[in-house]
Amino acid sequence: MADEPKAPRKRAAKKEAEGESKKVSKKSAAIPVPLFQAAPVSKSPKAVKPVKTEPADVEQQAKGDESEKEEFRRRRRRGGRGRRRNGKEITESEQGDEVNEGQSSDENEESSTTTHKRRRRRRARGEGVTPGETIEEDGVLTVVKVRPVRVREPRSEGRGFNRKDRPRFERGDRPDRRERGSFARKRGTVITESEFLARREAVDRSMLVRQIADRTQIAIIEDEVMVEHYVNRNSNISYVGNIYLGKVQNVLPSMEAAFVDIGKGRNAVLYAGEVNWDAHGLSDTAPRKIEHVLKSGQSVLVQVTKDPIGQKGARLTSQISLPGRYLVYVPGGGMSGISRRLPDNERNRLKSILKNLIPEQAGVIIRTAAEGASETELEADVSRLKDQWQEIDKQAKNSATTAPSLLYSEPDLTVRVIRDIFNEDFNKMLVQGDQAWDDIQNYIGHIAPELASKIEKWPGPRDLFAENRVEEQLAKAFDRKVYLPSGGSLVIDRTEAMIVIDINTGKFIGKGG
Repeated sequence: MADEPKAPRKRAAKKEAEGESKKVSKKSAAIPVPLFQAAPVSKSPKAVKPVKTEPADVEQQAKGDESEKEEFRRRRRRGGRGRRRNGKEITESEQGDEVNEGQSSDENEESSTTTHKRRRRRRARGEGVTPGETIEEDGVLTVVKVRPVRVREPRSEGRGFNRKDRPRFERGDRPDRRERGSFARKRGTVITESEFLARREAVDRSMLVRQIADRTQIAIIEDEVMVEHYVNRNSNISYVGNIYLGKVQNVLPSMEAAFVDIGKGRNAVLYAGEVNWDAHGLSDTAPRKIEHVLKSGQSVLVQVTKDPIGQKGARLTSQISLPGRYLVYVPGGGMSGISRRLPDNERNRLKSILKNLIPEQAGVIIRTAAEGASETELEADVSRLKDQWQEIDKQAKNSATTAPSLLYSEPDLTVRVIRDIFNEDFNKMLVQGDQAWDDIQNYIGHIAPELASKIEKWPGPRDLFAENRVEEQLAKAFDRKVYLPSGGSLVIDRTEAMIVIDINTGKFIGKGG
């Protein structure tokens, strides 16, 4: 007979006994379950005669059955092979039989005696077996197979592995990577002054002006490629550069801004960073608060720096600047600047000339167009801007001038572009349109008569932009996605606050396009 199972813990056995006693009391009769059974001798198990038990022994048999189930659950939770049950080892067949709870213990033990598994044996090299030999072990026939030995190619110790030695197709036809050690960013090549001037003079640069009805377009061409484009309509009037005597409507300290009426419907905004504190007599030690220098109803001299967009008004500044041909005159600024595009020798020459021409209370910004200008030309430009400022200041201080009022108006886009960009570097200027031709001739003859020989009027009915492929280049440039020669691309989106430009490298890997 099998060993008697261990008794479960007292507390768990007491609860199970109470629950089972209630179930037994409800049933009318209980089927006796054999608690122990002898192992079968042969494949055909002998019939087990039912043991007659009295009703009083039913409760004891139920307790034993429940204790055996509890032991089985505990053994399943522990898991693992080779666990001992009542001092005996659990075999694989017995573990597989325990999973099937619906089968009886007799069927489990019978299946364990008839189950055979294929035994695998790994033989070490050199045991004296031949391939294909048949061996019988424990009634199982085993065919011996010998795995062939893999021969490794000897490594060449003469030189190390070089990535360039691989054939082209193994690298996936990728472009050549940078050499080892070139990951550090190299410093850009520094060119001399003579090389810079030679490169600039070698470019074929021209300006095209086309006027059709109320629209004027200006294109700058360098080596038959358009690099800049300007558009102006008579209906779309720009206020940038205009100087007004405005009237303060209200001051918002929380925004650090003041709203100024300039007579254009919507109020313009003047931020604290654009206020000229020296003009208002504020000392350096005093806190710079916009509410300390501006009050509602006060008149203030301002200049427009940004046109109104949508529901937003124009943007203003109280730091006035007057652009000229060779320089920008700043009446209230004590500092001077110079364009970085100019070489060092030219910068030093222009600084020495303008040192005696500019008063201490004013400042200037020297433009790129001043390169090569004589002292007489610079002096005439400074004198003209000084007279212009004195006239504006006189109108602003006149008691007859009421705010808001316009004191100075910038010329149209055509004159501004010619004043700021057109210089000796351009080979020619082609003009299409009678009104544009008259305006440009008058301005060039008054401001820069030495450039009058470079102006030409476009003859014939042919379109100026179509003949120079400007329309084709504009169509590509105005797309939302612009493809670059290097393989990258630009994605341009315009919002109310700004214009966002996203740069995608694409096929660009760091070399020149």
